This record gives sequence, C-alpha cells and structure tokens, in this order.
Amino acid sequence: MSNKGPKTLGELALSPNSAFGRLNREVDRRSQLTSHLCGQLPADIALGVNSCNLAADGVLTVFSNGPAWASRLRFESEQILSICRAQEPAISSVKVRVSQNG
Repeated sequence: MSNKGPKTLGELALSPNSAFGRLNREVDRRSQLTSHLCGQLPADIALGVNSCNLAADGVLTVFSNGPAWASRLRFESEQILSICRAQEPAISSVKVRVSQNG
C-alpha cells in the first residue's frame, strides 16, 4: 500500500483532470480571448472591455467597464464576433453586459 501524502496546490492546478486544473485552463482561455479581443479592437474601444466569457452554447459574453461602454461595444458586435471567431470558431453570437467590477 502506497501513501504518497497530500498533493500540493501546484500539483493539483497542473493535473489535467482535477477541478483546479480545469479551472486553471478556463481562466487561461478567458484571459487569452480577452487579450486577443483587446489587441485587435481599436485602442479607444478596447478600453471598455473588462473580460470575455464563452459559454458552451457558443455565446460570447463581453463584459464592459460601464453602461456607456456597453452601448459602444454593442455597436461593435459584428467586429467583435469576427475578431473572436479567429481564435474560437465555435462562437455563434455576441452579447454585451456591464461588469459588476467595472
């Protein structure tokens, strides 16, 4: 009988099948998608992006830094869809929401 002892948090985060590993990958995916979008949008529009989330049904939610930004980003929905599909082809639509942190 082998007793390896408890795993470190680092081991859990790197384990592909652990809950921490899955969470870590999801955080990375959201961060990369947000960075990709902000890097491709005009700088004056990118300032309004707080974060992005891609749901399993293909809906990309872009969280804005406030209500005025949400309006501007909604106006850019087609451009946002095109930009983000380059990284995540499964995106079917875009919705914009005001971030609770923004």
